[in-house]
Amino acid sequence: AIAIILLLATMAGSFARVQIKRSRETELRRDLRMMREAIDSYKNFSDRGMIPVKADSFGYPPDLKALVEGIAVRGNTNAKYRFLRKIPVDPMTGKADWGTRSEQDDPDSQGGGGQNVFDVFSKSPATGLDGTPYVEWEGERAGFRACDLNRSDQSPELSSKVRGLEGRDWGLGAGG
Repeated sequence: AIAIILLLATMAGSFARVQIKRSRETELRRDLRMMREAIDSYKNFSDRGMIPVKADSFGYPPDLKALVEGIAVRGNTNAKYRFLRKIPVDPMTGKADWGTRSEQDDPDSQGGGGQNVFDVFSKSPATGLDGTPYVEWEGERAGFRACDLNRSDQSPELSSKVRGLEGRDWGLGAGG
């Protein structure tokens, strides 16, 4: 009887640890998606000329802090547009400290060159339940970022194909 109780207690503890990790992973996916959407919104605003942009930034924010502090809207000196309410705490590290990549960086780099913020990632060295290190987690798995959907330099054929992809359910759900 004691052996059965110990076995059940061990199984329950293991199950609880997996559930906690799964919950943190869901939160990480949500936070990465939220920050990437804010970066894409900033890029969209800059591409449309709504906010001032430095030439070497490619229209991306200089840092995550700029998304929270807000950017002055062109033509209205009193208005600032904030893309994020706050920088979220990374559920894997417990800190509001994220790795960033700039447009000029190698896609697989683990640290941004500091020119701008094109992408964010967790600094956690741990590995997810799916076996993928958290630093490699992507927000979009479809192979393109949301801001790429509205590129004006695309051929008409590509633009029509991209429009056909918009709104499609990729089956990503909470699985990112």
